[in-house]
Amino acid sequence: MLVSLAAHSMATTATHFSVKARDDKARCGILSTRNGVVETPAVLLYTRRGGPLNLTSPDMLAAVTPPVQGVQLSAMQFLENPDASILREYGRGAHGFLCLEGFPVLASNRDPTMYEYAMRPSTDKEVHVSIHSGGHMVSPERYMETMAALKPDLFVSLCDEVPADATSKRVATSIMRTAAWLDACLQLHYTYQHQNRQATGGGQEVDPQPCGGSSNKGNGACGRSSADGKGSADNGSSSAGEGPLAGSLLLAALAGGGLAMERARAAAAVADKEGVGGYALCGLGAGEAPEQRPALIAASLGALSPIALERRPVFASGLSASPEDILAAVAEGVDLMDCAFVAQVTAGGYALTFPLRPHQGWRPPAAPDEELIAEADRAPVREPQPQLDRAAPPSSSLFGLSAAPGLGPDTSIGADDTKINLWSTSYRLDKGPLLPGCGCFACRRHSRAYVHHLLNTHEMLGDVLLEAHNTGHINAFLQAIREAITEGRFEEYRQWFRSLRSAPLVPAPRRVVAKRRASAEPSEPIESEPGTVEVTMTGAMEVEAHVARGGSGSREQRRSKWVSV
Repeated sequence: MLVSLAAHSMATTATHFSVKARDDKARCGILSTRNGVVETPAVLLYTRRGGPLNLTSPDMLAAVTPPVQGVQLSAMQFLENPDASILREYGRGAHGFLCLEGFPVLASNRDPTMYEYAMRPSTDKEVHVSIHSGGHMVSPERYMETMAALKPDLFVSLCDEVPADATSKRVATSIMRTAAWLDACLQLHYTYQHQNRQATGGGQEVDPQPCGGSSNKGNGACGRSSADGKGSADNGSSSAGEGPLAGSLLLAALAGGGLAMERARAAAAVADKEGVGGYALCGLGAGEAPEQRPALIAASLGALSPIALERRPVFASGLSASPEDILAAVAEGVDLMDCAFVAQVTAGGYALTFPLRPHQGWRPPAAPDEELIAEADRAPVREPQPQLDRAAPPSSSLFGLSAAPGLGPDTSIGADDTKINLWSTSYRLDKGPLLPGCGCFACRRHSRAYVHHLLNTHEMLGDVLLEAHNTGHINAFLQAIREAITEGRFEEYRQWFRSLRSAPLVPAPRRVVAKRRASAEPSEPIESEPGTVEVTMTGAMEVEAHVARGGSGSREQRRSKWVSV
């Protein structure tokens, strides 16, 4: 019975995603939903406890350029205050309740900036999560009831997530539970897809939920028309005679913790399961090292058939802690990601400033010539020559490497090569935009000095302007990635971005010296001041040589004066 029901479910959702370009594992696709079209790979706007942090107004969301393609929210935050009954009474799902009409919504099983699991033991029937209202035991039935009230365009099945350091036995238990809960979610998904039709005796139409009051008519506040490609008029409400989850894609949760073999086994269990509309990489960003994530992603996706991946999107949560994380995920075939990175840098008062495209004439470094390397290895070893100019960087022309052009960021004021710190007092009189050449709302209308003033006076508008800029900048970054994939130069683009980060961010420390008496007579050990280094005998001899050459000061002063060595 499950197979036949799931097959009908898949028939209504399998055509929502298609791949249009590939470059190795990286791919560009089109995800069509009833509330708009998403060009992948894409990042989704982060929300906390249901709503965007600062871009709360539909006008502010519409002002972001490039535009916001979709929104991610944690379904666990709607278990209580508000719960499913309040959302059902409201009748317009997450789109209407959160004023997100016209934006595709993905409901995941966790918040990417916090970890709701592992506070208390879960069972085979329920998972324990800790949210803003306390601890809750969540069964598949309660989870899907919440999903039906939210009416998202995409949602992740219930998952028993474990941290990266979980034992292999605990990981195996989590895989077993997640697979069992996926079957329960598939059955409930079918039920909620056809709930209204079954209640009305099969196919009889019922009046759809109203979109709003008369004040919303004709002004676009109730959603965008299908003519502009941003969604239909119902804006998340069910079609006549269909259930609340009609047209929603179910993304199967792929667990496995920090073990690549277990992730491959978990993915193989759902590789050919009917009724699955996509896949969600769960449990990432829970303690594993960033360099381990590509292997974990590859293990999960490598166990899936190419045919299944061709028509099903891949979502990953907890990855986007830096631009490099985004590039690494896209390189392994991830289509959708949450955008917690923007929320984190905005909360710190930062504005993203990293370049989006290589400068004209940039070429990838040439591959190292094996003959030259072998010849260099055969060359006799010479004694190192003293460097006259110690500030000059070592040559690396043999391997075709070069430092990033231009001066590096000023780390003394909290900047690095991706962002600037608007809390710094160095911007209090800066009349320039957050990023020269940026066309976002914040950069076109406001200066760094103004945003610095807003942050220091604790005005919310400062965070609003920063999030508008940072969201637009990260969207432009994904746009550049899509262009690189379409043109078949994604790896070249990735090498260029890495070259920007190859130089050290923190400059070499200033020469810190220790102090001791300039005297030829043996002296007692002197405890150096904090931040100084120990004096060597060579340094003491250099001091004596300096004194013998007639250094400044009388002999009596030279005996008692502290000197730097």
